[in-house]
Amino acid sequence: MGGERAPLDQAITQASTRGARPDFRGVVNETWGKGAANLTGGRTERPSARKETTFEKNSEGALESKSEPIREARHDLEAELKRLGHGNPTMQNILNKFESGIVEARQLSKNMGKYPTAKTMAERLDLLHYDPDAIPDDEKIASAYRTAAEALRSKGVGPFADQKNVSKFVIEGLRNISDITGIDQGSYTTCGPTSGEKYIAARRPDEYMNMLRQLIQTGQYRTPHGNAFSYVENKWLDKEDATRTLKPNLQPGAEEQRWSYLKDGKQPQPGQFIQDGTRNWASQAIQSLCMENAKICYDTKQIPDAVTTWLAGKLLPCSTFRHVEDFTARVTGTPMSAINQRKDLPSAANIARPMTDNLAKQLQWSGRYPVLDWVGPHWFTDNAAKLMPDGSVRILQDNQWGRAADGGWTSVQQRASSAADSLRRQGYTVL
Repeated sequence: MGGERAPLDQAITQASTRGARPDFRGVVNETWGKGAANLTGGRTERPSARKETTFEKNSEGALESKSEPIREARHDLEAELKRLGHGNPTMQNILNKFESGIVEARQLSKNMGKYPTAKTMAERLDLLHYDPDAIPDDEKIASAYRTAAEALRSKGVGPFADQKNVSKFVIEGLRNISDITGIDQGSYTTCGPTSGEKYIAARRPDEYMNMLRQLIQTGQYRTPHGNAFSYVENKWLDKEDATRTLKPNLQPGAEEQRWSYLKDGKQPQPGQFIQDGTRNWASQAIQSLCMENAKICYDTKQIPDAVTTWLAGKLLPCSTFRHVEDFTARVTGTPMSAINQRKDLPSAANIARPMTDNLAKQLQWSGRYPVLDWVGPHWFTDNAAKLMPDGSVRILQDNQWGRAADGGWTSVQQRASSAADSLRRQGYTVL
């Protein structure tokens, strides 16, 4: 959802003050509580005629071919996928894309350059040191595969007592970590949590898959970290507070039930369901965890920001960048940074500056991407920056509403205008 009330927010029409996408598919559902549909209301997506005798493997992944731990973990995962009827080229492409994306991120970081490696939290956030956790290492990749395989073998609780649902949930998680530009908020008021999900998937794919594994096996998720930043005292404390156990709504909504990895990136036939920009079940779960954490922050007065807002006559969940900051800190150990937010708000990682070429480069050199990017009534995500041959800078801008609406690699100067144009096409009034 939208962030704290920046000056531009006052110029946005009342119907769109918090970043919800116009609900062109029907009713906007809540991310927790009674609003989501259950499994009996729709068909769980799973290929019915794909019972391959072998995993259709045409090539090795970019990391699989060079790392024994990754190769072993991937082969185990592929065996489970084959057993469950998902040993197809589409699934192989998802795993290959995951590995090639990591290789590209490492190369981009190498080409852009780095600051000295950070050793403390203060150095991780000062934009003068490089965060060593910015890009997953080989062990995190192998761990993501191992965790996915374990999750597929699990006898779950609730909706995950059905193996078909376990498969759908895990495969969607693998797809999400393979390409974070495909992670979307759909027709929900969760642009901030969607950005936070991208941050977790990009930096800690192993923990992302562990979140899904825990939800399958127990119906809840225990964060590996607390948070050492006090939003009341506006300072870092000597140690983190307690970890949290979060229990999200795991009944998939209507669009989550219809989402299928076999349709991802494909053009639908006239009259068919348009999947681009919708949210899958794995994303629903991660975003719901963020909202559940926000409720705890509000109820305990840790963060005073509201967790509901009126939109189009309905009271809906909302969050602010500080909720996203706290959640990502509890999951990854380091809070997600935001730009364009108010300087007077107590915050662990708010940069509170507009994007410039220099800031874009600093963020890349210090390993801070992805970052929350506030434009009008909506959070975008800036995923990376790169130098062009002419010395200019390009930013990979992500809309949260489908790849067709993303800005792609755009200049810093074009970033805000293209974002505003995108919002206008979605039906908002942006001055």
